Amino acid sequence: MVSPSVGIRQIQAALKTRSNSDVLVSTAWIILPIMSIIFVTTALVTVLVFYPGMSEFVTPLGIDLYFLSHMPQWAQVLILLSQLMVLIFLVILSYKLIKRRNLHFYRSALLRSGIIRFVRDKAVGKAYLELTAMESAHEQINLSETDRSPFLWTMLLALYPTSALFFPVLLNLLITPLGIIGLIAMLYVLYFLTTFSHENSSRDKTFMEYTKSALSKTGITVDVPVGIRSKKHPFTLYLIPSIVTIGLFGIYWFYVLIKDPNEHFKAQWAFEDSLVAKIS
Repeated sequence: MVSPSVGIRQIQAALKTRSNSDVLVSTAWIILPIMSIIFVTTALVTVLVFYPGMSEFVTPLGIDLYFLSHMPQWAQVLILLSQLMVLIFLVILSYKLIKRRNLHFYRSALLRSGIIRFVRDKAVGKAYLELTAMESAHEQINLSETDRSPFLWTMLLALYPTSALFFPVLLNLLITPLGIIGLIAMLYVLYFLTTFSHENSSRDKTFMEYTKSALSKTGITVDVPVGIRSKKHPFTLYLIPSIVTIGLFGIYWFYVLIKDPNEHFKAQWAFEDSLVAKIS
């Protein structure tokens, strides 16, 4: 028989790693694309006001390269800075979000395994159905939660002209094979990051409910936080407005991708702390 202390130690080990895995990403990252918009808007509006003759190079399809090359130097610098901001925003933030998703999966798997080991010994046949459900849920979660390479996917999405994420009508874009690959990669990254929070939190909540029921039969009471399950955000609910608003809605989209997991992690920590306090 496995000693209860083995399960407890495994749970405690999972808790010790959460500061590295369940990273609370700052929503201040959203400042970068906002500043990018301000820089580009300032440059374009100022140039068009003081150089009205250049307006003929602005079309619904974008801005003529002549316009960009004949801008005042300070305006070119602003546009370059805006592009760099979006590049940094996309690549570094996407890398962080994908990496913490993977690490959260690893830590949660360790935590669930420890809880199952503890319940199996503590219940001693009192919670057979609940324990079976916990083990089944654990296996299903492990099969459904596959990791994604942060380096690979951020490098692929960077192939897309990143400056066009929020300003596609302001620039002349050449649709190249690499650009198409980058666009597909970016959409896929947004897809699995968008579905991550709700699906993961739903699975976690189900496992926690089974754990609560099993432990109640041993005289241990734990509560499942109300906010443990994140809201469901359909991918198309964010994709379509982002297209309609020429990408501007994408800023809010990334805000949600930061905020929702942050809130889920905090709710899960509350459950874990309550559990450890009751079983230690």
